[in-house]
Amino acid sequence: MSDECCQSFFNKIRVQKDLEKITGLLLDRHGPGAELVAKFAALDHRDKDFIYHWAEIIGRSNEDLAGIFVNCAPVAFDEMDQGGVEAWLMAAMNAFDHRGLGAAIEVLEELPDFVQTYARRHSSCPFASVAQFLRLFVKGLGGRELRITAGQEVYTDTEELFLPELINEYDKHELNYCLYKLTAVHLWAQSWYGSWRYPIVERLLRSPDPDTTMAVFNRLECIRLDACISRELPGLHWQLEELAYESDEHHRQWQQWCERAPFLADPKASALDSLAMVTDFTT
Repeated sequence: MSDECCQSFFNKIRVQKDLEKITGLLLDRHGPGAELVAKFAALDHRDKDFIYHWAEIIGRSNEDLAGIFVNCAPVAFDEMDQGGVEAWLMAAMNAFDHRGLGAAIEVLEELPDFVQTYARRHSSCPFASVAQFLRLFVKGLGGRELRITAGQEVYTDTEELFLPELINEYDKHELNYCLYKLTAVHLWAQSWYGSWRYPIVERLLRSPDPDTTMAVFNRLECIRLDACISRELPGLHWQLEELAYESDEHHRQWQQWCERAPFLADPKASALDSLAMVTDFTT
C-alpha cells in the first residue's frame, strides 16, 4: 500500500472514530456509514471541526437532530461556504426552539431549498447599491443627466429611467450588477436615439391594437438600438450579447427577426422605420 493510500485509510479511520463519538452510533464499514465517512474525509479540516463542534452542541438538546445535521452537513459544504452552512443550521435551531423537532428536521432536510434562497440573497443586486454609479454612468454616455429611479416597471419617459428595485436573475452578484448597467444603457438608448418622440407615441396609441403594436415595435426597436450601440459603444454591445439570450432557441428566434428587418441595422434607420414595419410582423 502506497504512503498516500495509507494516509487516506488512516484518515478515514480517524473520521469514523470521531463520528461514532459525536453520534453515539457504531458506523458500518459498508453502505451509508462508509459513504458518510468518505464524505467527511474529503472535507477541509476547518469544516470538519465546525461540524463536530456544532454536533456536540446540538446533541446536548437533541441527539436525533444532531445525527441528522451530521448526515446532511457534508452536502451543505458542497453547496455553500461556512457562512451559508451556519445560516442553515441557525434556521434549523430557531425552528427547533419555536416549533419543535419536526420543524427543525424539515429545515435540515430541505437543504436544496435553503441553498437556493441563500444564493439568491447573496447574489442579488439591490438598486440602492448601484444607483449613484448608474447616474454617473448614464450621464457619461450622452452628456445629459437623466434621473434614475426604482419602480415597479422598467421603462423611460425620456427624462427619467425606471429600473427594478432588485435584480436577482443570476446566481452571481457581478452578473446581476452588469444587468442593471445594461438595462440602463438600453433605456438611455431609447431616449438618445428617439424611440419615444411625440409623433411615434401618438401613432402607437392610435393603432387599432395598441398593446400588440407596442410589443412588436419594442422588439423592432431593439434591433435598431442594438445596431446603434454596436456602432457607437462596441464594448457595451459585447456585454449585451453576453447576457441577451436565455437559450440557443431564444437566440435563433432573435436572429430570425433580425433577418426579416435588415434595414433597421442601417445607420439611416429611425424609430419611424421600426413603426412602419410593425404590420409586417403582425399580419
